[in-house]
Amino acid sequence: MTVWVSELGRWVDARLSGETVPESNLSRLKLGYGVTLSRLDKPDWKPRIGLDLSLPVSERRLKLFVTRQLNDTSRAPQPEQLGGHASNSSTDDQTFVGIRSIEKRTARILRTLDFGANFHGITPGVFVRWRNRDRQPLTPSWQWTTHLQWLWESDRGLSGRYAWLFDRGLDSRRLWRQRLQLDGYLDSQTLDFTASEELFVWLPAAHSLNGHLSAQWSNQPQPELVWWGPGMNYSRPVLRRWLLLSISPEIAFERQHDYAANARLSLQLTAHFSQ
Repeated sequence: MTVWVSELGRWVDARLSGETVPESNLSRLKLGYGVTLSRLDKPDWKPRIGLDLSLPVSERRLKLFVTRQLNDTSRAPQPEQLGGHASNSSTDDQTFVGIRSIEKRTARILRTLDFGANFHGITPGVFVRWRNRDRQPLTPSWQWTTHLQWLWESDRGLSGRYAWLFDRGLDSRRLWRQRLQLDGYLDSQTLDFTASEELFVWLPAAHSLNGHLSAQWSNQPQPELVWWGPGMNYSRPVLRRWLLLSISPEIAFERQHDYAANARLSLQLTAHFSQ
């Protein structure tokens, strides 16, 4: 499967660019299946399929991309690592195929304009996104990054996102990092704001551990707290390094349950096919 995914990326890259493509290719396929068990909600079973094609030659010409995580904010945790409480449309099972125009104004300011097709499941649509990223150091240890984004989707309309990310890098032993993220999301009906404090710990042999404390506010139907709570995620390989098991316990205090403690446990098994 890894060879097939790599060859697919090289074949697409060669057809689009008309040039010889290097042997090394970072295309990847992720197949996953998970379940979330909850004290107050029904069990939630979620199959996940993701294909990211690496097109290094075509990207130099067309800036073509195929991705599922359009709203990435600098290596932020995956939505399943936040117990499904992410506040933007990238949490849906969808794929974006488009062309990207990049304008690097300074060493720390990067602007992109994306347009193309998006697929929510098998339903096609079109999208346009403009994003501005500004990254600058605050201290020798801390870095401040801001993300401003406007996204128009044919089936969802216009939405905006503004995120502040304070990130403390790995220490001298390269074992842990810390991140404080403030994330605002605005669509045609609601204004959501999420704050999270996260601590990431890298363990030996591809094990990883991170913990977070998050809260989300919304202005609909009136300004109030939607949910808050602590959680963590632990990942480890179960078959070499290509089959991973993720365990994510959390406690959520949600408005829909009158802020009663709702204990959740999410389990996900994911196969990674990439070089």
